[in-house]
Amino acid sequence: MHDGFNTRIDAIAADALYERASAFGHSIEEEVDALRREAQPLSIADKVALSARQRAMAPTDCLSDDSTLIIRWYRDTNGGRDTDDGWIDDHRR
Repeated sequence: MHDGFNTRIDAIAADALYERASAFGHSIEEEVDALRREAQPLSIADKVALSARQRAMAPTDCLSDDSTLIIRWYRDTNGGRDTDDGWIDDHRR
C-alpha cells in the first residue's frame, strides 16, 4: 500500500482516539493506556465460541462446494492475473 493510505488510517485512528478521550474526559495518552489495559488476546474458549457463532450464521438449506480448488487456482495464478485470456499482453503465459 502506498503512504497515502497509511496517512489516512493514522488520521482516522487519531480522530477516533481524540473523540473517545474527550467523551471520557481523558487525555489521549490516558485513553491509549486504558485501551492497552482492556485489550486482551482471545482465549481458546472465546475463539471456539466465536467460530460457533459464525458457523451458526451460515445457511444450512443449500449445498456448498469445497473451495479448496478455487483457493489454489487463485494462489497459483496470482489472482487470475497469470492466466491466458488470449490477449497480446499475456506474454505466453
